[in-house]
Amino acid sequence: MTMIKQLLSFSYGTVATAALSLLSTPIITLLVLPGEFGKASVFAIVLNIVFQICIMGVDQSFARMFYEKKSESERAALARRCLALALVATLLIICCFMPFWRRVSLLLFDAEDLRAVLLLAANLLMSAVSAFTMTAVKMHKRGHLLSVTQISAASVNIAATAAYAVWVSPTFHAIVCGTAAMLLVMTAAPILFELRFWTLPPPRAPFDGAEAARLLRYGLPLVPAFIITSVFQGMDKMALRAYSSFEEIGLYAAASKFAFLLTIMQTCFYHFWQPVSMERYEADRDGVRFFEKTFEYAAAAVLISAGLLLTMKDAVKYLLAPSYWGSVAIMPFLLLVPLMNLLCEITGSGIRFKKRTHFFAATAAVGAAANFAGNWCLIPILGARGAAVSTGAAYTIYFLTQTWIAGKFFAANYRIYRMIPAFVTVVIFMTLNTFYAVPWWCNIAPVLIVALMHRKTASEVLRYLKSKLNAAPL
Repeated sequence: MTMIKQLLSFSYGTVATAALSLLSTPIITLLVLPGEFGKASVFAIVLNIVFQICIMGVDQSFARMFYEKKSESERAALARRCLALALVATLLIICCFMPFWRRVSLLLFDAEDLRAVLLLAANLLMSAVSAFTMTAVKMHKRGHLLSVTQISAASVNIAATAAYAVWVSPTFHAIVCGTAAMLLVMTAAPILFELRFWTLPPPRAPFDGAEAARLLRYGLPLVPAFIITSVFQGMDKMALRAYSSFEEIGLYAAASKFAFLLTIMQTCFYHFWQPVSMERYEADRDGVRFFEKTFEYAAAAVLISAGLLLTMKDAVKYLLAPSYWGSVAIMPFLLLVPLMNLLCEITGSGIRFKKRTHFFAATAAVGAAANFAGNWCLIPILGARGAAVSTGAAYTIYFLTQTWIAGKFFAANYRIYRMIPAFVTVVIFMTLNTFYAVPWWCNIAPVLIVALMHRKTASEVLRYLKSKLNAAPL
């Protein structure tokens, strides 16, 4: 029951944030045209890639080594060392690109836009700090604080975006300023509520060269992995940028929002899984049963959820402005992105446990290569729909590759073959919905088929929940 409560405490913020995003979507799409939405998507891709370089993977070093430290003062010293390394790198990179702001702006937005480049610098700094403040909250398992911070940040994001679009300019700057306001909340709130942690005196000298080297040895191999992953994630939009227009990118970005249910599940699970999996592994390094059962339950849940979203797609489109309705046909294969990412969190655990982080770069490179080939072949023919098909296929290859490599280090038997029939069923209906106008009631079929195939898993979950509820005090 404790684990369920922990999962719920980590989850309700993500669910509420997604609900706020969904409710604000009609407003934002009415205020900001698809072309400007496309520019905001390009900004987000560049921010993510540069951020991964700035952070040097030390946020993951902090999470991995958190439970190796036995006292709070040692953990606080670890957090400050990691943050200092990241801030130095971030300031150096900002100093490198700011003198060339005109070239940067022309490359990204086809215009000289100093405001956008300054916002990029500000967002980088706040992203670097918030990465550690939010990770500290997760590692302390303070799910309620994490959720409240997420809800507050999302509310501020929506308010700032709408206010800028109405009173200043309905351009992509509105979305970028909203992101900056959100990052400010995610930076300040955790520090205020965990001020004691961040101000604990260090047990020894503030700078420890040996530990800094150890942090970088773990984190730096993740930098190419994260960069390749960011390129992998943004390759579809960049390919559309090369072969199409900002309007097409805007429609594609809007289609990505339709995967909200699976994205919620992925985000909730990630916040919960990172500390829980590490703690389980440190307690019993040979125990695999917990990981195998978690994968079994997660696979059934995400496949059923994908079918449900296909059923809802025609209703969800009415939340968008009419100029975005074309994004409905783009959405189906994009459901594979959060689906595969969630399952990778479980099956890829062996790489993280054994600190073989360079293999994350290898698996991301395989996915990126597959996505590049698919985009090159399909976008000139199918446009944004081709990008979606290519991205979905590439994430499937990425999942299989990471699962195979991680299996060399952590001998869990996930029995992936059991999910193949249900997965193929869902992909068939994704294909039909991408290229044909399928009535909503036809999309009930994959939900029922997947539920039937995984009926044993579903009954186990229901029995477990029933036993825990009966055992709980009234």
